[in-house]
Amino acid sequence: MNKLDLSDNKNRLLPKMLTLQAQQAGNTEFLITDERRLTFAQAEQETNALAAGLADLGVGKGDRVAFYLDSSIDIVLIALATNKLGAIWIPINTDYKGVWLSETIERSRCKVLITEAALQDRIQEAAAALKNEKLVVIGAENEISLPGATSFDALRDHSPLVPNYDDMYFGDTCAVLWTSGTTGKSKGVLQSHNSWIRPVESCTYYKTREGDVIYNVLPLYNSGAWITAVFRALYEGIPVVLEKRFSVTTFWDRIRHFGATQTFTLGAMHIFLWNSPAQSNDKDHPLRVAQMIPMPEALLKPFSERFGVELLPMGYGQSEAMVIGSTANAIGKVPFSSLGLPLD
Repeated sequence: MNKLDLSDNKNRLLPKMLTLQAQQAGNTEFLITDERRLTFAQAEQETNALAAGLADLGVGKGDRVAFYLDSSIDIVLIALATNKLGAIWIPINTDYKGVWLSETIERSRCKVLITEAALQDRIQEAAAALKNEKLVVIGAENEISLPGATSFDALRDHSPLVPNYDDMYFGDTCAVLWTSGTTGKSKGVLQSHNSWIRPVESCTYYKTREGDVIYNVLPLYNSGAWITAVFRALYEGIPVVLEKRFSVTTFWDRIRHFGATQTFTLGAMHIFLWNSPAQSNDKDHPLRVAQMIPMPEALLKPFSERFGVELLPMGYGQSEAMVIGSTANAIGKVPFSSLGLPLD
């Protein structure tokens, strides 16, 4: 297994975790989509080149890099490259547009804003919120229409730098995540490296073993996608599949296609799967374990039996504190479908 030893606090930095995995499991696949597959070593090389490109745009320690992008491998590379400079990454919900988008850009106070060709018209509509941000667009050169924008290809066409982690601390802010806005306007929550790493370390109930592959359907502007999939894959040294969106009709076919063995679903996703018509091949897939929150107590056994999947413990978290409670260490003490007991 490729699980990292993070007992030394100097290693509790997200970008250094990638460096360590590149050293110990460089040829192992890390990031997977239909179009692309990157090993840990390739991801290390690409993030070092991208970090050099961001530095060339003036990004340094404490600066902010925001991205308004649909889920992709590039998002993970941007986040880790930003952190290699001691800078802070900020994902912006791609459902935002108009005033919501303008206000989020303004409140992010970013030095660089990265978007993609298909979304740049929305950025143009929010131009009044732009100050002196450097704009970067992912797409072909002839697709870029944002005035003064740099192409993403030019940004990563740099000689890779050698990251220096000496002046970084695991309590440093490395990201700002916007809350869901359920009870009011979304708030920007400052996340440290360790606030991501601690919940990832607690996910021992996935019982990861050789050959496991994580299947992620959550958007990458959501904290859950990072702690249940991306950073867990980084910590455990296994591949993660990044889907652009969740689909009820193709979910099991995609699980088969990628040979995925682990997944996490949220809200009504698994209820939609349960309500879909029963098929003769409902158990014909490689998925071994799934954390599905919240799973009604009454569906726990029927769902598990129908799809042949072990359902993992429940829990509760929020952007401000990630995982707050879990049933993982309270089996038999609390109802399975409860929020569980508070973590230490």
